[in-house]
Amino acid sequence: MQPDASEAGAADARRYEKIKFTVIAQKSSTLASMPIRGFMMKIRTYILVGLVSWVASVVNAEDFIVPEGVTVLNEKQLMTQIIGNTYMLGKLTVEYFEPPAEGQREGRIKGKHRRRGLYGGNWKINGSLMCWEFDDPKLAVYNDCFTTALDGDIVTSYTIRGHLHTYPAGTVVLVPGNPNNL
Repeated sequence: MQPDASEAGAADARRYEKIKFTVIAQKSSTLASMPIRGFMMKIRTYILVGLVSWVASVVNAEDFIVPEGVTVLNEKQLMTQIIGNTYMLGKLTVEYFEPPAEGQREGRIKGKHRRRGLYGGNWKINGSLMCWEFDDPKLAVYNDCFTTALDGDIVTSYTIRGHLHTYPAGTVVLVPGNPNNL
C-alpha cells in the first residue's frame, strides 16, 4: 500500500518542521551563549587591566634605580626636607609642597607660573619615591614618581629608571617655607 500524497506531504512537512526547529534551537543556543562569552571576555579584560594597574602602582623602595654615587632622600628625609618647602624652578615657576595632615604621606602641590598663573596637584611619598599628579592636563607630562637628591639647596630628581629628570626651567632650588604664600 502506497502512502497517500497528502500523508507523504504531511510527513515531509513534519520532518521539515523538525529540522527547522533543530536548526533554530542550535542557533538560539549559540546566540544565547554569545553574550555570556562576551561578558566573560569583558570580565577577563577588567581583571587583567586591574592586575596590571595594581602591579604598576605598587612601586616601592626596591623598584627604582639610583645612579652610582648618588644618595637619594629616604621617606623621613623627604617629609622633613622637601615637604613644607618650595621648589624655585628658574625665574618663572614656584611649587610649594603643602604639609599633610598628621600621619599622612600625601598632600597638595600649589604652584605658580608667572605667565600661566596658579596651578595645583597632589604629591605622595612612598619610601624614597615622591610622586606628583597635577590637576592641569597640560602638566600631565610631569605626573610620575621620582627619587630626589639634595646638594645643599639644589634639588636633583631621577626617574624610577635612574635617568636624570630635567626641568624645562633648569636648576631647581629648594627654598624654606612658602615665601610666595601659595
